[in-house]
Amino acid sequence: ALIPAFILQMLLSTAGGYAFGRLMIWLVNRIRLQQEGLYIVLTMALTLLTYGFTAIIGGNGFLAVYLAGIMLGNANIVHKRSILHFHDGVAWLSQIVMFLVLGLLVVPSQLPAVSGQGLAMALWLVFVARPLSVLIALGWTRRSLSQLLMVSWAGLRGAVPIVLATFPLLAGVPDAPLLFNLVFFIVLVSVLVQGISISWVARKLGVMADQPELIDSHLFVPDVSGASQVLEAHIPPDSALVGKSIIEANLPRGVLIVQIQRTDGYLIPNGSTIFAPNDRLVLLVAPTALSAIKELCASCSLNPLGPIKIGAQGQVEVQETEVKTN
Repeated sequence: ALIPAFILQMLLSTAGGYAFGRLMIWLVNRIRLQQEGLYIVLTMALTLLTYGFTAIIGGNGFLAVYLAGIMLGNANIVHKRSILHFHDGVAWLSQIVMFLVLGLLVVPSQLPAVSGQGLAMALWLVFVARPLSVLIALGWTRRSLSQLLMVSWAGLRGAVPIVLATFPLLAGVPDAPLLFNLVFFIVLVSVLVQGISISWVARKLGVMADQPELIDSHLFVPDVSGASQVLEAHIPPDSALVGKSIIEANLPRGVLIVQIQRTDGYLIPNGSTIFAPNDRLVLLVAPTALSAIKELCASCSLNPLGPIKIGAQGQVEVQETEVKTN
């Protein structure tokens, strides 16, 4: 009965995480809130709803929230930078609180009593069990022995095993304190031995590589240089963009809408701004995105009017040279 119950729980958790992940994306991009901070409150409320509903129907709330978070983090949503920064801060705060709580559960005077058993189990896990599990799981992949050994060495340490060891304590299982102390001691050995020596082991195995600079897509802004172009485009009433938000338009990478001009003035847009008929867009286009913006102009009935310049009084002036879209 245990295996069917486990499979059912995983299925319910996966279904709940996927469904609420899609719901989060849809709500964040559709709801028009006046303050940016309210989107953070919305995502927090949806996270709690995901956990609670999945737990009620018999699934695992943690797994559902994890899956929903992966979907939300990889989707194009409005105010993504603020939402991710807030949740990143909450994650770090939660880890700090977790370690403080775990520290309160540990009785240092009880650790010497389990040091012999704990050291033997830690050595077995580090040098035998973990390498064997990695070879079985990844041996069929096209990985060198050095890479497999590196994966093996970079395991075990962390607070998750300690958190799991608290469950028997909460359930009142016999000898639960002994189990908790053993797990804590093993993790401590893993942190001291593996955690500190990862860089040294990587160099010895020849798998140390220079990590390239990563550009986060939701923080990307086109490079402003002499080769960049500022263009103005007109959205006709029959354009496919009318009624869509900027986040829904899937603009090419390297294109930034700097300003939207309307009959009643101009506005600085954000991801939730809705395109209206006869909008005039001021676009900052990186050289690598010129072909993509031409394709967008052809597919969405945009009419590029030509490069622009900023006048002495800050006004936008369209130059006579036109940008051809064919």
